[in-house]
Amino acid sequence: SLDDKDKDIAYDEVIVEEGKPSSNAIVGEKTIFIGDTQEYSHYAGYKWELDKNDAIVLVLNENGRCKVKCKSESSAVGQQVKLRALNEYSAIVNEITITVRGLF
Repeated sequence: SLDDKDKDIAYDEVIVEEGKPSSNAIVGEKTIFIGDTQEYSHYAGYKWELDKNDAIVLVLNENGRCKVKCKSESSAVGQQVKLRALNEYSAIVNEITITVRGLF
């Protein structure tokens, strides 16, 4: 179960037609290289939030899309940061964990 009992959040299962992402799906890579920028999208057009961290920053947050940028320092390698899609009430709809990778 994906339910988060600590935060009292229930994640309902969604039936998805083959080849079509769920309306709750976050589309984007789960890894980012140091110095790189990645784009994420969410079909429902929600806003975005990143965990506090010193590796990745949110550089665009509009119309269900966001871009995150990773700093270029090797100290960021291995860090994991949660990216969350929030509905109009600031409730978490979905989240993914982004892992910072090195270039080599």
